[in-house]
Amino acid sequence: MHTAGQKMTNKYKKYMEIGRELLGSLLFPRRCPVCDELLEPEDVKRGIHSICESKLSPVLGAVCMHCGRPLGEDNPRDVKEYCYDCEDKGYHICSSIVQAKSLYLYKGEIKKAMYRFKYSNKREYADFFGRKAVEKYAWWIKRSGVEVIVPVPMYKGKQRRRGYNQAETFARQVSRYLEIPMRANLVSRVVNTAPLKGLDQLQRKNNLKNAFQLTESVVQYKCALVVDDIYTTGNTAEAVAHQLLKKGIHRVYLMTICIGEDT
Repeated sequence: MHTAGQKMTNKYKKYMEIGRELLGSLLFPRRCPVCDELLEPEDVKRGIHSICESKLSPVLGAVCMHCGRPLGEDNPRDVKEYCYDCEDKGYHICSSIVQAKSLYLYKGEIKKAMYRFKYSNKREYADFFGRKAVEKYAWWIKRSGVEVIVPVPMYKGKQRRRGYNQAETFARQVSRYLEIPMRANLVSRVVNTAPLKGLDQLQRKNNLKNAFQLTESVVQYKCALVVDDIYTTGNTAEAVAHQLLKKGIHRVYLMTICIGEDT
């Protein structure tokens, strides 16, 4: 039961949040994450131009029970519950991740948006992606019993050069809207791994072996949500989830902004 003091505190926090958003929009006018042009006043609340949003490919329909990738018309859910990629890797039988969800298919206009988000300091896009993630998956996150949000970490030297970790900026917004704590320093990337592009499945696994380690205790949590920007093969998220499970987390889920089409 909330006391009068708690209600006043919550109301004060809400007003402060609104004030910060208004000040932020004045100092740093919002840009559309697709075309990167300034948003019109009627589009600011949505966070994207309506015509640009129509160019994105949201994840819809029947999806893989593990990675969340759309199964496609030739693979209806009543016949098959997992995508070919997850079956090939055995993720439908044994995985450190219970289930994953993504907002968009990684194709078309979203590719340019993600490039700017990662490499051109367009951190403000995280607000749009965070709100979209909560609109679409708040029910799933709450039903899963998530207690802590863990962004996939970058190697410290790489993050210093770039100035930020895009997965962390996305995770921060999800945390803010859902009021679930985010622990950015819970997992550390201790090996500066080579790019995974061009490596086969075994090489990817070996490349990520011992790349992550926990830096803090997780005994107070039973369920974690790992957050990243793009799901391609799932190997990186698997490596992070494996470390969380080793140290005491019971269940790990995954959410990303984009997911690649079946590999």
